[in-house]
Amino acid sequence: MAGPIVRGRVEERLIEAMKKAGFPLANSAPLHERPMGTALYHENELIFNRALDGKSSAFCVIATKEADGAVAVHWYNPEQDGSTLRKDEFLRKTLLPPAAGNELVGAVVGKISSDAAKKKPNQLFLDPHTHFGSLCSPVTGPDGKTIRWGNIKYDDGVSYLTDNLRKAMFYHIDYYALTAHNSFSKNAFDFMSWAGHHLGFLPVPAVELTAPLKEPNGPHFLVYMKNANVGAYLERSIFSRREKLDMPSYFSGMDMKGMLDVLFSLQKANLAALGIAHPVNFNSPSLPIPVVGLYSAVDTGAISLDEAHMIAQNFDTIAMWNPSLHGKADEIRVQDERLKSFLREASRKHVGNRRLWVNQTNYALAKELHECFGIYTHFETDEHKTLPFIRAPGGHGYILGGDSLCMGMTVIEVPEAGFAGRPSVPELIELIRTRAVDMAGRVFAVARPEAITVHAERASIPEELRRVARKAEHALTRRYAGMLVRDFFGMLFSGDVEEIGNMDGD
Repeated sequence: MAGPIVRGRVEERLIEAMKKAGFPLANSAPLHERPMGTALYHENELIFNRALDGKSSAFCVIATKEADGAVAVHWYNPEQDGSTLRKDEFLRKTLLPPAAGNELVGAVVGKISSDAAKKKPNQLFLDPHTHFGSLCSPVTGPDGKTIRWGNIKYDDGVSYLTDNLRKAMFYHIDYYALTAHNSFSKNAFDFMSWAGHHLGFLPVPAVELTAPLKEPNGPHFLVYMKNANVGAYLERSIFSRREKLDMPSYFSGMDMKGMLDVLFSLQKANLAALGIAHPVNFNSPSLPIPVVGLYSAVDTGAISLDEAHMIAQNFDTIAMWNPSLHGKADEIRVQDERLKSFLREASRKHVGNRRLWVNQTNYALAKELHECFGIYTHFETDEHKTLPFIRAPGGHGYILGGDSLCMGMTVIEVPEAGFAGRPSVPELIELIRTRAVDMAGRVFAVARPEAITVHAERASIPEELRRVARKAEHALTRRYAGMLVRDFFGMLFSGDVEEIGNMDGD
């Protein structure tokens, strides 16, 4: 716990210098009227965001007011060619002592401005694929009692939504899509809309759908909706068809063709943009789940390669990297010779070798489909266990690093001509559907003889955060195991023996 806050002149100087440089201070007062707001904007923090001027893309700076009067300033350097930067070059942290004068404060704000210039006002970052398990960590309510939120049932992450949003702000996300499995929570979306209004990000109403090929599993598709009313329509046309299952990523009761008919009708009306999640999916060498990727599903015999191409060319964007998929030096085991040949040739063409590591294969596949069909590409975190900001032990500020969002980004660039501020979410959907923007996923990867992989400085988790990371991984494993067991016995007792054979993971 931080000690009592000592308000010093350095804090006031920082606020004034940041304002002059184009980084308004977010007002904490309306957020602190709600308990969950205090978890988004801590009492000892100053949160600045360039997007609050109404004219620019997001660039966020988080400062902590320390008990001794110092201010620790944190920000992310979004240099898009910075694959091999050292951690302290892309995760910035500096301490302003209590007696810091205008010269020192100005120098720090100058560094912030220099890094902010690497993300142009018309360059927008999208976080297209995220999950959560609970709304908020325990907080103290107005009556002094601790408020605790339990796990929500409509998604399968283990992180707090408030932590997800804080990390999204830190990494300068403009558009945040919470893609719960097979459901859309208007309450969660309304909360994000309220928070985003005060903090400078725009939530996208979204969902990740499982389109069954082998019930209850099938390829995962992302739906980005023009507004929350589309979510109500999906509830009537798709969600209500889902049979009772504990695992949110399962869907039984509607096949992929029927689901795609609904999605393509929304897409043609420009009411939704559609994305393909993890098209080649093998979660780990010991637990391959190919059927939940559109292209790896070809290897199961559920669809042909030609059918996968026919489906894919109708989509707006496809994942080119997913940090949640395993990163070990194991090639995926593809049995279908035509699929294997196609993927190896795509890898040779776009990467320079024929190895079939999971994410290298996704990268090459996405590049090939972009070239063939004009589909946008996106970098997706598929985040299920977001690390919170942790106070530095015995020091100032936060420990930084180990986040999926520092491994890559999805960049949307709106034409500078006539740019008058960030497009609204309905405008963004229109722009994506009409191909009126440049949109591409980028990964901070380096080429190695065996494959391309995220640079170690980007992927490594700081020692101080490893216990938290292990705890989250354990919680995720336990949650999955519990849901799988309950669904297994539910299907067993109902006589759905065929579905039991297709239940591996999510």
